[in-house]
Amino acid sequence: SCVVTGLIKVLDKVEWKTSDNTTITPDNGDGFIIDTGSFGTGSQTTTLTVPGSQTDEDKVYKCVITPNGDDVTAKTMEVDLKVFTVSSTPKYVTTDTDQTLTCTIGGLDANQAVTVTWKEPSNKEVEFTDTVNYALSPGTVNNDGSQNAVLTIKQNKIKEYSGDSSF
Repeated sequence: SCVVTGLIKVLDKVEWKTSDNTTITPDNGDGFIIDTGSFGTGSQTTTLTVPGSQTDEDKVYKCVITPNGDDVTAKTMEVDLKVFTVSSTPKYVTTDTDQTLTCTIGGLDANQAVTVTWKEPSNKEVEFTDTVNYALSPGTVNNDGSQNAVLTIKQNKIKEYSGDSSF
């Protein structure tokens, strides 16, 4: 996303370009989607949705905005697309004790931890404040660019999932 502030009217022109300055055309079948956004309270946010086929490596895209309709006043902002990996190890568990699950995220930049959201089998988000049923650790990014987020499901809660096959 590209956030433009200090506006008095909607942007006249919004473009997205690849790092080699190729203009992205959303109607050419590549799967890119450009949302120019709407003007409100002096700002406008334009968003580029990148198709999965273009997310194989880190890339830089350029948001080019023209507030006055002429290319002389065009401003360019670089937006980084960061690609990372997510893995977990399946495990069989017993309901007789607390159980710990680990989600490993790789390919991160140092000191740039990501937010991991755990969900129950019902798709309900696990809350950090629910310390009766869970213990959550978001983890930090280590030297090799990986982060281990840990979810401990406490024994009283794990018993509720005895018939479920995944968490």
